[in-house]
Amino acid sequence: MHTTLPVSHHFRRPILREEVNRINEALFRAVTASATWRPALSCGEVPAASTVRVRHARHLDALHSAVLNRSVNSVCGSRS
Repeated sequence: MHTTLPVSHHFRRPILREEVNRINEALFRAVTASATWRPALSCGEVPAASTVRVRHARHLDALHSAVLNRSVNSVCGSRS
C-alpha cells in the first residue's frame, strides 16, 4: 500500500514568496520604465476594449477582472 504524505504549506511558502517577489520586482521595473510615456496615453475606447479582450482571452474570474479594471483605472482614471 502506497501512502502519500501531505505536503506542508511551510515547504511551499518560500517558493511562493520568491515568485511574489519576482513578480513585484518585474511590475515595479515596468511601471518605472513607463513613467515617461504614461501621461501621453489616450484613455478612450482602446483601453476599455483591450480590457474586455484580455478578460475574455484569459478567462478571468471576478477577482482578477476587478484587479485588471483597477489597474487600468489607475493609469487612465475611471474611464474603462
